This record gives sequence, structure tokens and C-alpha cells, in this order.
Amino acid sequence: MKVLSLYGQDLEQVRVIYQTEKGSPTAPRNLPPIAGRIAWARQLFRRIEAPMKMFKKNPDILKVRQRDVYYYYYYYY
Repeated sequence: MKVLSLYGQDLEQVRVIYQTEKGSPTAPRNLPPIAGRIAWARQLFRRIEAPMKMFKKNPDILKVRQRDVYYYYYYYY
């Protein structure tokens, strides 16, 4: 399924962003450093969480063989 493969690409992009910027993430303006890091992490999480909620509501999408790979990325990365 095209939708699931696009989600997999997005998961990989979020993983790379997290790995490269976790030491000094780009924080929104006018936020203290710790609050900026929290906001940055939450933004990345929301980016991968929203599609996963839709997939869980529609289980027919997840009947693809690649599903297990994306579940692993979502839950363990």
C-alpha cells in the first residue's frame, strides 16, 4: 500500500531528525531551553502519532506484510 510506505518514509525521516538534532534541537522562539526541547520532542511525536491513530481506526490498511516493520519503528525507535 502506498499510504503505508509513505508513512514508513516519514518514520525514517523523523528518526534521522531525532538522531541528528537530539543534542541541540531547534527550539521555537521565546521559549526557555528545556521547554523548547520538550516542544521539539512533542512535535516529532505528533508527526508520527497522528497517522498511526488513523491506521488503528482502520485495521484493513494494516493487513499488509510491511505492517510489522512500521509497528517496530513506531514503538521501538
